Amino acid sequence: LLTASLPVLLLHTGADKIVLGTWALSSTEVLEELSSALGAQAVVASVDAIATARGSFYTYNYLTDRSIGVSAQAFVQGVVARGAGEVLLTAVHREGSRTGYDLRLIRSVVTAVQTPVIAHGGAGSVGHCVEAAQAGAQAVAAASLFHFTSATPEEVRAALGAAGFIVRSAA
Repeated sequence: LLTASLPVLLLHTGADKIVLGTWALSSTEVLEELSSALGAQAVVASVDAIATARGSFYTYNYLTDRSIGVSAQAFVQGVVARGAGEVLLTAVHREGSRTGYDLRLIRSVVTAVQTPVIAHGGAGSVGHCVEAAQAGAQAVAAASLFHFTSATPEEVRAALGAAGFIVRSAA
């Protein structure tokens, strides 16, 4: 049973944020308790979304290997209303493909909430990261880009900066 005591302990030992997946986010009490105890800025909702053949997006649950029957936009609105301060939005149907982020998904979620959205799933080039930011993502996650291409985080920062986005320099 997930309780807020372990994540609170982790933050007190040096962690900066707690990321809760779809299963944990279904517990209203845990999300609200964590947000109240730690502040919304420390609680990240990791939402897995999958595209349907009709072009809509539904929240996906890896534990059951299927949609939970709630649109990605509605699910994100719900977790933000209950205290999530950021959303890590994964396009399951693009994850690992290196074909680009799902820009429609990003736009649909970004317009549904005022909370920062981190795009994840599909980055295959530095340009894809810029496209995700142009679609409204406040940050990008890009594992396959760095594992399977020669792109570097510095190149992504430079491209985002050249496109007019504010980026932190490497420390």
